[in-house]
Amino acid sequence: MGRFLQHENLVPDAALVSDSRRTRETLDLVLQAFQRRLPFVVDPDLYAAPSAVILTAIQQTSPEVASLLVVGHNPGMAELAVELVGRGSDADLAQLKSKFPTSALAIVDFDADAWTDVTIQSGELKRFVTPALLGGTDD
Repeated sequence: MGRFLQHENLVPDAALVSDSRRTRETLDLVLQAFQRRLPFVVDPDLYAAPSAVILTAIQQTSPEVASLLVVGHNPGMAELAVELVGRGSDADLAQLKSKFPTSALAIVDFDADAWTDVTIQSGELKRFVTPALLGGTDD
């Protein structure tokens, strides 16, 4: 996913990651693909968090951060992705709602001035990328 983000010029400004070993290892692998250093916050509240807790963490992100990568756990991440998107391509929305495998990437765009303005159904699903689409396997 890191190589995909780099290749598609989608490298975020910052990352928010759960404090679990697996999510930090995942973030480390993603960061290796980037050509610049990426600031990140390790948030213990994200460990196995429900969607509402993840949304609150996102809403607390500094307004200077224009794009944010969140690395967390299912089912909370999958639930939040579905809850946040109010629009997007029918195919991507259907796939997002059917399965959010490990290491999947939902790229959601918000017409918001600050992260505090991010609310349920306020986002547009720009892309939904799974490991299988990149030649790997979906867990």
